[in-house]
Amino acid sequence: MTEYKPEDYSKYRLQKARETILEVEVQIQNKFWNTAINRMYYACFYAVAHY
Repeated sequence: MTEYKPEDYSKYRLQKARETILEVEVQIQNKFWNTAINRMYYACFYAVAHY
């Protein structure tokens, strides 16, 4: 079993937030406003949930 350090978890969550922001850009280009807002919410959630 792999043992993860707290900083590993933080890096993972911040990377997840970055990936989600890339999704937001695509949703905005396609004018899927509700989906873009949803993904922005989750990007923020991922970014702050690691603390």
